[in-house]
Amino acid sequence: LCGHLVCPLNDESYQEAADKLSYANAEGTDAVTSYMIVNIWAQNRDWPHHNWYAARPQGELGRWFFLCWDAEIAMGPGDSDDLFAGVSGKEQGRTSSPAIVFGALLCNPGYQEFFLEEFDRYLAGVLTPDNVLAHIDRLAGLIEPDIPEEARVAGGSVSSWQLAVSEMRQFAAERNPVIRDYVMNSEVFSVPVLVSVEPTSVVEFGPTEVTLRTRNVTEP
Repeated sequence: LCGHLVCPLNDESYQEAADKLSYANAEGTDAVTSYMIVNIWAQNRDWPHHNWYAARPQGELGRWFFLCWDAEIAMGPGDSDDLFAGVSGKEQGRTSSPAIVFGALLCNPGYQEFFLEEFDRYLAGVLTPDNVLAHIDRLAGLIEPDIPEEARVAGGSVSSWQLAVSEMRQFAAERNPVIRDYVMNSEVFSVPVLVSVEPTSVVEFGPTEVTLRTRNVTEP
């Protein structure tokens, strides 16, 4: 991006935005929501304390957008712990982190509802195992002819690259139920939920179909 098109978000303005969003109507938050969902899903371990960028066109109507960056420590073996708990809770205290705004938004019940709906929409859409695996295979196929030379120059091996691709494929195949369980059982959410129904179950009531979004809870 050219410098004249980017308005940097410094610590002060970021915290101010977070403070406003904590009680705002939670509108116009699709960009940060998509960004958080993708990185949380990918278990990006080198984020959000750094390796993030946000930008917007200059002017009052310019809307912020967020850029995934340097996310190579993700989608790997053992990546099954609860990254969502970090970015929705304690991570809010970090200086200059998208988790500040995300945590503030999650104080808004309206945004909680929006986030959960978007989260399930992503898991049932672009982040389905079949879709992610297709992207991994397509990209791996594009660079595979160059891997021997890259391995020679960097001192690696073709077999280590093949192992990394295999680990990514396993992660993509197994990730959705793991991260959904973490998110749907988080204490962050105050919105009403139902119990023990699939993410986007359709229940028929006569001629009417009702889509249910649920998480597991303990009845009081």
